[in-house]
Order: sequence, then structure tokens, then C-alpha cells
Amino acid sequence: MPYKDIEKKREYQRKWYVKRRYDWLAENGPCVMCGSTIQLEVDHINPLEKVSHKVWSWTKVKREEELSKCQVLCKFCHLEKTYNDWYANEPVPF
Repeated sequence: MPYKDIEKKREYQRKWYVKRRYDWLAENGPCVMCGSTIQLEVDHINPLEKVSHKVWSWTKVKREEELSKCQVLCKFCHLEKTYNDWYANEPVPF
């Protein structure tokens, strides 16, 4: 049955997206670099192959295709990898 209250619908969708992401991270974690299970994030292994990071509302086939290009990293390792991906060959700006 559709929601008549748009705010209730949005809240339901937010919870649904969060659960989908949480379930995927739980299934594919821990962090592949340090083994942490805290503050896990989805990382595109090769950022140039990234289509989008907003995959949680996509169909299962399309979502799994995009997530197959990803790995699980904790927040710290993700920041370090992103820095190395984009700035490792450039001088540090500080």
C-alpha cells in the first residue's frame, strides 16, 4: 500500500537504503587493508571505473555489477587510499 504521507515514505526509503548498505558491508567486510570492523565504507578499487556511489536504490543486478568493482575499507584506510590514488605522484600541498 502506498504512503499518503510523503515524509513517512522518505523515512521508510532512508531506512531501507541504510539497511541495504549495512547488510552489504557486513557481508563483505572487514576492511581489506587493516581488518577493522568500525566505520566501514565502500571503495571503488579503480576510481576511473566508477559509475556512481548512489547504488543502494538500484536493481539487484545493476547494483551488484557496480559493487563488484568495490571493496570494503574503514574510513581511515579509505582516506589514505583516496589520497594515494589522486595525489601520490604530486607534491604535498603543505
